[in-house]
Amino acid sequence: MADGDLRPSWRLGHRLPRPPAGVAQWFELHPVPVDRPVAGEVVAVVACGTCDEPVACVVSSIAVRDRRRARAHRRRLLLRALRAGAVLCGLVGFGWAARSATTSGLGLVLTVVVLAGGLIFAMAVHDAVERMRMPVADDGLRLARPSPGHEIRLPGGDREYCYDGDNG
Repeated sequence: MADGDLRPSWRLGHRLPRPPAGVAQWFELHPVPVDRPVAGEVVAVVACGTCDEPVACVVSSIAVRDRRRARAHRRRLLLRALRAGAVLCGLVGFGWAARSATTSGLGLVLTVVVLAGGLIFAMAVHDAVERMRMPVADDGLRLARPSPGHEIRLPGGDREYCYDGDNG
């Protein structure tokens, strides 16, 4: 293992109660001072640097982390292929339905159904791809149990902004 891989680079984030204006969530970030195991995963209890509460974190070995990243990457490629397939099916179906629309009134209904169904399917696949974006950058660190005040965050990811003028 390279020296940079001995410990996770992601941070334990403590959610602060009062973020500044324009920021939805604000975190204090703390390193997780636990060496990676040689194989498998290990549960380590880390004291939060803000509240001193013990937080159980699961730290994965390099091999487990890399397998998880590769699996997430393959799923993203599959979902991208499904998205392209949905667009292709929509275009072919629209072409077929548009040709039928000139010969019967039912063709117009079919055209609308094909367009709406294809759009809904393409949006669902797109949303799935977007939700899968983060695990590709997985660092092999996660919370053992959900915590209302703690999250595992990217280095430098200490805030989430509000873009609608709302503060939270």
